[in-house]
Amino acid sequence: YGGSLVPNDIKTIYDLGSIQNGGQPVALVEFSSANYADAATYATAFGLNNPVLIQKAIDGGNTVQSDAGEVMLDIEMLMAVSNPTSIYVYTSPNTFVASLDLFTQIAEDNQVGEVSTSWGLCEGDRGQAAANEENTIFTQMAAEGIAVFAASGDYGAYTCGGALGVIDPASQPYVTGVGGTVLAATNV
Repeated sequence: YGGSLVPNDIKTIYDLGSIQNGGQPVALVEFSSANYADAATYATAFGLNNPVLIQKAIDGGNTVQSDAGEVMLDIEMLMAVSNPTSIYVYTSPNTFVASLDLFTQIAEDNQVGEVSTSWGLCEGDRGQAAANEENTIFTQMAAEGIAVFAASGDYGAYTCGGALGVIDPASQPYVTGVGGTVLAATNV
C-alpha cells in the first residue's frame, strides 16, 4: 500500500467489522513520553472517542520524548481498533527492573482487561532468569483475567540483529504475540 492508513482502513484490512471493546479501559506499556494532546487531534480527525488518558508513572515515570512517535502510534492504533473511552498509559524508565515494576503495578491495580505493548527485547538478550521473573507477573495477570498483547518485532523472524529470534515479552507463555504477518492492503 503506497499511502497512509486511517482507522476504517485498518478495520477493513483486518476484517474487524464493528468490533469494539465496549468502552472498557485498556492499558499501554510505554518507556517514553509523548505529547498526549495529539490523541484528541486523532480522535477528532477520524470520529473516534477522545479517550481519557490516565497516566501512571512507575519508578518516576518517563518524561523523555525520544520515542514519542512510538507512544502515539500505540495510542492511535488502540483508538483505531477498539475505540476505548479511557486508556491507562503506564510509563517507566526503560530498564528491566522498572519494566518488572510497571507490569507488577498493572497486575496490582487490576483496572483493565487488556494490556498492549509494542516494546520488546530479543529473548536471547533477556536471559532465562529475567524471563522467569516476567513469567511470574504474566501468570498473575492471566489469573486475574488480564490479556497481554505484545508486538513480535519489526522484522519478522529476523528482528534480533538480522538473526533468527523471538522478542520478549511476546515469547512469554501468558502473552499473545502480535505480528509476524505481511499486510496486503489491496482491499482498501
